[in-house]
Amino acid sequence: MVERAAHAPAEAQREAFDRLAHEFTDARCAASDGLLVTDPEVRTTRLRWLGHRPG
Repeated sequence: MVERAAHAPAEAQREAFDRLAHEFTDARCAASDGLLVTDPEVRTTRLRWLGHRPG
């Protein structure tokens, strides 16, 4: 039982990747990477900017 519980997170990660791998197109990966680049318009990364509330 303990051994099964220890392997569960790795199995879950593998299962999630297998189910979603087809979604990781080059265009989507590039768009995701773009969220980590500092945008001079908002003076931070778009990822951080999207996480802030207005005001």
